[in-house]
Amino acid sequence: QYYSEDLLGVYYVFSNIIMTFRLIQNAFVSLLIPNYVKYIRNSEFDRLKKEICDYELYMLIFSGILIISAFIAGKTAISFLFGNYYLDQGLWFFYLSIIKTISWGLFSPYISLINSIEHKKSILICSLLVLLFSILSWYFLIPIYNILGISLGLWISYIPRAIYIRLILVKTYDIGKFNKKSFEILIITVILSIIAYFVEPIFNMNIIVIILMSMSFIFVFLGLLFIFKII
Repeated sequence: QYYSEDLLGVYYVFSNIIMTFRLIQNAFVSLLIPNYVKYIRNSEFDRLKKEICDYELYMLIFSGILIISAFIAGKTAISFLFGNYYLDQGLWFFYLSIIKTISWGLFSPYISLINSIEHKKSILICSLLVLLFSILSWYFLIPIYNILGISLGLWISYIPRAIYIRLILVKTYDIGKFNKKSFEILIITVILSIIAYFVEPIFNMNIIVIILMSMSFIFVFLGLLFIFKII
């Protein structure tokens, strides 16, 4: 399927408006980097590992709230703002822009750590990985998705970079192993998002019902995290 530029342009702008939430993530990262340097200088690797794990968990919880809310309110919000044409043709671009927030917890703290310790060889390899996978992704995605293919390809290129960084940190500092709590948060997020996706059309929700449903799903999400002792 070939997507028109006007449709993709709207979704590109819309996804970037949503990504303003990243200001919160960037603020937390900027607070963490000085601690990274201090812990490494003092060989306090246990504290460093705990702080990164805590950051990963809380960012995944924040992303989970955004994703679940998007699957509850996404259809109604886009239909109201842009009309059914954009809803029918590109709803999953909107969902993708929200799902990408998972990378804030899984990728960002480790990328910041590798930059803060100035591991030059790893930084160089990471840059080459991003370049290689960006070019490969753009070759296949741009002919189909136009301008959004650039954004999608760039995001895809971050995945091998993040995997490489976590492997390096596991080997060097025993930091970056995927933990059980992160996995449980992702599973709960996926299950509630799927339920929300099918619940919305059943109730034909208006704005008041959407707000109430969003709050209910968020309370269920947080409640499950407490029940399973994730937080």
